Amino acid sequence: MRFITLLTTFLLGMMGHIECTEPKLLESYKIWDSSPYSAFTDLIRHHDQFLCTFRESDSHQDGENGKIRILTSPDGKNWESVALIAEEGVDLRDPKLSIKPDGTLMLLLGGTITDKNGNVVNRQSRVAFSHDGAEWTPLTPILTENEWLWRVTWHDGRAYGIAYDAHLKNEWTVNLYVSSDGINYDLVTPLDIKHFPNEATIRFAETGEMYVLLRAGKSVKSYAWFGMSEPPYTAFAWKRIKQVFGGPDFVIAPEHQFWAAGRVYIKEEDNKYQEKTGLVNLSDAANPDNLFLVPSGGDDTGYPGMVLDGKILWMSYYSSQDGTPSIYIAKILLP
Repeated sequence: MRFITLLTTFLLGMMGHIECTEPKLLESYKIWDSSPYSAFTDLIRHHDQFLCTFRESDSHQDGENGKIRILTSPDGKNWESVALIAEEGVDLRDPKLSIKPDGTLMLLLGGTITDKNGNVVNRQSRVAFSHDGAEWTPLTPILTENEWLWRVTWHDGRAYGIAYDAHLKNEWTVNLYVSSDGINYDLVTPLDIKHFPNEATIRFAETGEMYVLLRAGKSVKSYAWFGMSEPPYTAFAWKRIKQVFGGPDFVIAPEHQFWAAGRVYIKEEDNKYQEKTGLVNLSDAANPDNLFLVPSGGDDTGYPGMVLDGKILWMSYYSSQDGTPSIYIAKILLP
């Protein structure tokens, strides 16, 4: 009964309009541009330090032997490179940082092996662990081949994440997994989402409800899904968001406000779409004026990481607005 009540409240709330003033950009600045292609960021706070991670390579595509860079900063302004993680013959990408219950840092990423013609031979997720962000354990493969665990979030001592299988031509599958150590995972439930579901971020409310922002589809008109579930997280209520998110991330702010960010697409006068990195209040997603853009653009941008400090949102992202895809930080005051 409680789940049904929450489900109804969730759906009604997502359809309603909540008046809010616009976020304010306090600062935006580049923190890294030392490789031909830097992209796919994540951001976390650990032991009074910011950690930002991203992929370095020669291009966006698989097969370029991507490496994972780790930067640290005491203030979000001054950054130092402390680690570069590589695996010979493997393209590493989509790094995500989380913190285990014992305070250990966990790095989750995907690795792809291709043949000389660029065809995918193997695609599998990997993890590594660190106490300081500089020294990391060797990469350990997890789950099975072709399962891409895109991000995990720790809650009550366990890591929850959604993996997608993208090797099927006609449809992709997504599964919710749980782990107590970040290495061994148990299936919680398959998710009934169609039309090529893939990247997903999970967050938890203080009262234990799980919220999911999930990217679906392959085009600029493929809107994301927002879902909610109660423990044991086997039944979900879903709502389609009238926005596309490439590399979706979100935070839960006070007063149950959901602020989501990712690559978005802005339709121009010539009916072409321009890529930007944008921020949306999901409680007001039906309002087209809801989209807040950070300085971004060029041929490629998006994939933010988010850290909420009171009303200040720190957001890492990449953008090619200056030509070379580089890593940026935006400091935003939320309403």
